[in-house]
Amino acid sequence: MSSPLVIPPTQPFPVGGSSESARAFRWRGDGGLTAGQQEALNVGAFLWGVNEMWCDSLDVDIAQTQARDAIAQSWGVTDAVSARMTVGRLLDGMHSSAFEVVAPLVAAIVNKTAGHDPDAHREFLAARAQFRGPSVTIDDYDALLNLRTMNVLRPVIADSYFPTHIRSWDLGRVGYVVRMSRASGYLSTDECWPMLLSAAESARSYYANWRQFAHGLVIGRTYWMALHEMNNASAAAKAAGERVHGLLMRPDSPWRRYALGQGEGGVSMVKEQPEPETTGDTTTGEQPSAPSGPQPGELGM
Repeated sequence: MSSPLVIPPTQPFPVGGSSESARAFRWRGDGGLTAGQQEALNVGAFLWGVNEMWCDSLDVDIAQTQARDAIAQSWGVTDAVSARMTVGRLLDGMHSSAFEVVAPLVAAIVNKTAGHDPDAHREFLAARAQFRGPSVTIDDYDALLNLRTMNVLRPVIADSYFPTHIRSWDLGRVGYVVRMSRASGYLSTDECWPMLLSAAESARSYYANWRQFAHGLVIGRTYWMALHEMNNASAAAKAAGERVHGLLMRPDSPWRRYALGQGEGGVSMVKEQPEPETTGDTTTGEQPSAPSGPQPGELGM
């Protein structure tokens, strides 16, 4: 078994407090995890800051009743069976599986490929749903088509490369469901780790580094919002972009401290880290105040 992790001290991050990037990450630093377990938690780090969760512990600092209310409202999880089923769906590609079907169709429209038009695509998806079930719907197609043709993502992510899947969006939410289900008393600690380690293994198979993983998170988060509230998709893209910026640049970020894939062979600090980026309202040398608590619509999503 790997040696317990030693957590470096937190350093200031020069970004104004109004940015999602300003959220500080919480570390217990008690050395209770192996390298593989830490990597498994790091896969879900997109949700740790916004939900004020520890980066290096399964524990959640809320009462069981509160955890049960939150996981039921956000995910419909009310017992061990629904918790396991939800984790299984995320590992199988809860949202990415539909995205992977509609992404090439939408790409054909964006690239003005001859023989492709939205109406024909919608007819194809309607026929597909009739014979294969509603695993992929016209709504999935329209959400992604709107994102790409309305340039919702352009202020956050360049359109020169658009992924064929958003597996990181699904894998990145496994940790939240597992930890909240454990806090609710639905899952045992021994049951949680295999689920989290499975998500980490999948993340390594799909992504070479955290930056690639982050790319899928931003697109996945925005796509998810477009499915539910298209008017808020731009705001979701901006917030997600700021959040992954913090994960990629903050010295106290689990992604900056441990590279993707290091959990297999032991802990390794990321070498030659760049200096954190700054914004116009930088206050160098002072720890900015992080927004307190989950923001509306962000809990568990």
